[in-house]
Amino acid sequence: MITLYKEYSIGVKKLSDAELNRDNSPSGQTHIGLSEKVLTYLPNTPEQQDGILVVNQSCSFVECAFSKIGNKRSTKIDSQTSTPVKSVVKQIRNIASNANVGWYLVWFALENQTPVFWLLNEKSEDYLGLEDIFENSQSLSVYTASKEEYFRLLTKIRSFKKLLAIIDSTYDTSHENRLISISKEHRTFVHLCLDYFRMMGELDKMLPYFNTKESNVPVSIKKDGAYKLQNMFMFADITEINTRNSTDNGRRWYTDPFFVDGREMYLYVDWFPGKDSKGKDTQLMVPDFVKFVSDCFGKKYVYRNAQGTHEMWEINNPESFETIQNVNGEETSDYINFKHLLEYFCAHLQYVVTGDETVKGYEEYLKPFIKNNSFRKSGQGYKGDNIQKQIEPWEQYSAGRICIAVHGQGPKGNAAYLHWDSTGHNVLANWNGDTIISLKLVEYFEPSKERITKDTMSLDELGLYDGQEPNENLKKFYDAFVELLKNDSTMPLEEDEDSPLEFGDFTPRQIIYYGAPGTGKSHTIKKEEDEGKITCIRTTFHPDSDYATFVGCYKPHKINGTKDLTYEFVEQAFLEAYKQAWMNPKEEIALVIEEINRGNSAQVFGDIFQLLDRSDDGWSTYPIKADTDIAEHLEELHIPGYAATMNQRFGLDKEGNDRYPDRNWFGFMALPPNMSILATMNTSDQSLFPIDSAFKRRWDWKYIKIKPGKNENGEKLDWNIQIEDANGEPVKIIGESTKLPWWEFIQKVNVIIASMTSSADKQLGYFFCKPSKKANETDEKPTIITADTLVGKVIFYLWNDVFKDYGFEDASLFTYQKDVEGKNMERDLAFADFYDEEGEKVNTERLVDFLQRVMNWQNNKSENE
Repeated sequence: MITLYKEYSIGVKKLSDAELNRDNSPSGQTHIGLSEKVLTYLPNTPEQQDGILVVNQSCSFVECAFSKIGNKRSTKIDSQTSTPVKSVVKQIRNIASNANVGWYLVWFALENQTPVFWLLNEKSEDYLGLEDIFENSQSLSVYTASKEEYFRLLTKIRSFKKLLAIIDSTYDTSHENRLISISKEHRTFVHLCLDYFRMMGELDKMLPYFNTKESNVPVSIKKDGAYKLQNMFMFADITEINTRNSTDNGRRWYTDPFFVDGREMYLYVDWFPGKDSKGKDTQLMVPDFVKFVSDCFGKKYVYRNAQGTHEMWEINNPESFETIQNVNGEETSDYINFKHLLEYFCAHLQYVVTGDETVKGYEEYLKPFIKNNSFRKSGQGYKGDNIQKQIEPWEQYSAGRICIAVHGQGPKGNAAYLHWDSTGHNVLANWNGDTIISLKLVEYFEPSKERITKDTMSLDELGLYDGQEPNENLKKFYDAFVELLKNDSTMPLEEDEDSPLEFGDFTPRQIIYYGAPGTGKSHTIKKEEDEGKITCIRTTFHPDSDYATFVGCYKPHKINGTKDLTYEFVEQAFLEAYKQAWMNPKEEIALVIEEINRGNSAQVFGDIFQLLDRSDDGWSTYPIKADTDIAEHLEELHIPGYAATMNQRFGLDKEGNDRYPDRNWFGFMALPPNMSILATMNTSDQSLFPIDSAFKRRWDWKYIKIKPGKNENGEKLDWNIQIEDANGEPVKIIGESTKLPWWEFIQKVNVIIASMTSSADKQLGYFFCKPSKKANETDEKPTIITADTLVGKVIFYLWNDVFKDYGFEDASLFTYQKDVEGKNMERDLAFADFYDEEGEKVNTERLVDFLQRVMNWQNNKSENE
């Protein structure tokens, strides 16, 4: 049997050796099985980048990294949902009858984490060197990997090259023999390992294991010499993306993309058998205005073929293998690069907000990354996040390096900016709705202090996307940005982010407003919001509400322009309010839950229920450990000051000593004092999901009484019921009046409801429905409740939620007179009688008769008693 869940392990297994049958006999099939449980990748087409994972009775999609595999893959099984085991096994065995050979399953797992699986073929470039590295398919421990590294890999690894390259970044001497034994055929793997360690700053530790003393070692590296493969040289050229995926027998390697005249380009590296070789074919000559960093490349060679004359450079210093620069004047280059950078920045933010592929700059700047599934929506470039690679062609300037930061809380506001590396000198966007209208230079010293805006220019003034050379406004904007750097006095961003936040003086509220429907419970909360006292994030509970729809969860979505699916964490109302409270410590943020009793509150809140206990200072009394998905999301958001504040509040003892020095506080949650939770509850719905006493104790309860309605100025509202005949003329309702005051009707109906139900729960509030017609054309707002509104909302509610449940105690109220053969006959009133025979228009005669009976109703039962 195969141990897939070995702690901290990398493993490989040839699939034809896997056990599928219950007697543990070899299956000889191109999938892997675990006794009665079946684990298999069955991709559909060679181009497909995911497969299906079948475990026991469940099927789910999983990541799969295929690269340059020549033979076809198996057919995907039909089921994509829960399927009986026997049916799945039968389909798999049918597929396996024409099995492909040479398949290996590779996995990478950390302690208590779900393994990541890859399926590789022995013909794949990625497989080269695999058996040597793993010593005949034995697992290899990863000595220095952490859970943080695991999550980084889970989201960023897209090829097996990088998985292999993770072999011990601090390096253990026990691996020496494994690396030295790699044969010449595996040079691609060697190069990938070396490049990975170079990027990790560990190349020096690796160099001793790659030398020329062993006859079978392919690589010789000298810091002051050339980078050679014994009698072979490594050269660099440039090629367009259409050659990136060509088969090359493992001899080609590419960097991340850069751009030349808007075209996506890749650095092309190849091995040639000697200095005098004419080399291999390339697709594009090096443009005249492009050069490489001088200390990275040595002697230039020229060769000719059918495509023309080509220039290539010997690589002298792989450690400097980094940037590409424009050879125009330094000053001119800065302005040009800065214009590209601003155009990219605006395109990035507007695309993330809208998802619109027609935003300016999408085709030139974003599409190449999105097409390759390498686009990073958020990240902090100065911390090494891959989002920085998306601006790499324009990050270097004569004054220094510019980084991009788009924090996970969103691209709007102060959380998305360009900045001089390790400073608080920022370029931020000003928005009008979902459109960026201008850019501004801002000095940002500390999270708790005000930002200082220096210069602001519109996108038109800057000449962005005009296809022209940088204009004078853009040059002035850049020069002002440089001037900020020259007068630098800001603190490094890392220090800012590690400072605890200062929250305002708030007393958080946890209130459930309850009462009859239409009493103004939601209006009470909205009034505070309209007055600017609170910022609200709203949600409504319903019978299907659960933890995922309340807090957040991973959801699938299609990658733009493809049929491929990817999963992203989607915040729901609670996490959105929680995030906003932490991001805005000086504002009161209110999570508003409408109709809280229509959902199973205990189930919806889950472990967040514990956070409702508050201390005297407004904080949750105890923090809770966030589940894995939320912890990972909080880590990605990386709200400045979050970890430092949590540690200050919950991590220090009475003497101020750190009780949990190694704790990652992004994995914990606590409600800050500026986060309130306000809920509403209709008493008429209280039987849907009864709220248990433990949950009730965490809330203050505020009853909203039935009373006359008032406007925002505190003046009483004058709403009336008005019924019109077929000609649009008002009809008389009570006496000679064509209007029935809404408040009088409400009072009378509520007396009837109280008599029938012996309760106020089903009564109507003033705002149960709203007027839809103006009494006069000059009125600012509607004040007339029409027949359609009255029947469709009020009478429908009375019939279905009041009279139906409690019976018709007073028959006189629910009858009407009808002329039958010249005789006045009394008939029982049904709800359908309020409409004409076609059921399209209100029967005004029947409605007026009912209103008159309501207003003339007397409580005979009370009088008799």
